[in-house]
Amino acid sequence: MLGDAPALPIVLVQVVASLAVIAPIAVIRRRLPRFSRDWRLGLPGLLQPGVSYALVFAGLALIPAGVAGLLFATEAGLVALAAWPLLGERPRPVVGLSIAASSAGVALLAGAGSGAAMIAPLGIVLVLAGMLCAALDTVASRALMTTADPLTMAVATHVAALIAIAVLLAFSAPLDWRWLRAPALVARVAVAGVLLHGLATVLFNVALQRITAAAAASTFPLISLLTAIGGVTVLGERLSTGQWLGGGVILAAMLLAGRDSAASPPIKSPLRRATAT
Repeated sequence: MLGDAPALPIVLVQVVASLAVIAPIAVIRRRLPRFSRDWRLGLPGLLQPGVSYALVFAGLALIPAGVAGLLFATEAGLVALAAWPLLGERPRPVVGLSIAASSAGVALLAGAGSGAAMIAPLGIVLVLAGMLCAALDTVASRALMTTADPLTMAVATHVAALIAIAVLLAFSAPLDWRWLRAPALVARVAVAGVLLHGLATVLFNVALQRITAAAAASTFPLISLLTAIGGVTVLGERLSTGQWLGGGVILAAMLLAGRDSAASPPIKSPLRRATAT
């Protein structure tokens, strides 16, 4: 889809389509947020897809995709590090080992980047800043989900994300919107949005009620493996032996994390106190 339309407008249409699906469900189930009371539930949406997507897209224009894939693997570690002081969730050794092993697997899967290519330091900084925003989104979501309803929070984050995207569009260069005249493309973008922002967000919120932020983040590298499998089966791409080995390492790390995914008991922390009030 990115070959046929600009990234930021695609994200806008995805979030709108997703909200159009989950908002009626929230109305039927009486889970629609009251923004005078539930405005805090939307804060994670400002971070991701809001600021995070903008930073990552800008960074991807400056560095090779393989290098970006390696940088994406830092999100799991950033979540574990941020959750410790902000949530009081000290990462268990098994979770830390899983994050380290899966990051190594992502490095193999990405082909260890592009060593001969010139790497722009600004691109690395932008992608890492985007990953930090994404990590803080997970930490904030975990703090809020201790008392919030998953569907209510999903609707609130969608609204906040639309506000963030609208601001980004207002300050961006003129973009090509002619792709909206292609119904088939718009339909694909909409379906992708419902899966990525709607269903995935609700399920992730449900999970965050039950496991720690670090345990949830330890599964993130699985995205790289599933994407690679999709590239092979759907797009006809090929993987080297080393890349398949990286996929095996990721799977092993996920199984390791799954055996230790029980949530830690709530601990008083600055972020928990702030969200509670």
